[in-house]
Amino acid sequence: MSTLSLVLAMASVLVAWPMRSQVLSTSSYSMTFRPYTPQAVQNGTAQRVDHYDPNQMLRLTLGLQPPHVAEERQFLQDLGTKGKPGFHQFPSSEEWTKRFDPSVDDEQAVVDWLTAQGLTVTRRYPNRLLVDAEGTVGLIEKAFQVTVNTYRFGPRTFFSNDRDPKIPANLINIIHSIAGLNNFGMLHPNG
Repeated sequence: MSTLSLVLAMASVLVAWPMRSQVLSTSSYSMTFRPYTPQAVQNGTAQRVDHYDPNQMLRLTLGLQPPHVAEERQFLQDLGTKGKPGFHQFPSSEEWTKRFDPSVDDEQAVVDWLTAQGLTVTRRYPNRLLVDAEGTVGLIEKAFQVTVNTYRFGPRTFFSNDRDPKIPANLINIIHSIAGLNNFGMLHPNG
């Protein structure tokens, strides 16, 4: 992937990110951990059927917080604005990662915590924005202090965490999302 393609891809992600993740503060560009439990579980419109099999394996993806979101947005704006000092000054992917992506230490703190909980880290990424892990439902419930249940919502069933997950205080400003605790968003209408 060319540097220009990388920068354009990052720009599109940053523009759409606040709308998708709903974690961008309106008063600043900083993001913090915002756990997610489907609304149907929170408000009781989804009916609990049973506790999910504690031996079932689940795969999770933890999103790490970019540490300099405001600076990153300004850089991207300057990159495309004629007359700005940074106009068309495209960084290499290594330069981008060093300047804007989570630090090696932050990523390692997440990896260390996951492995200490008995989960297996299955993939790490060069930009350190994501960490993939897997483990049994039982281990995941203990790590994130949730219960994973099977629910019915209309004619469909799904699994979900029963409440918002918890993470250690030292990871609050590092982890901004956890995907895989439920499959509610994967429900599709019939027909």
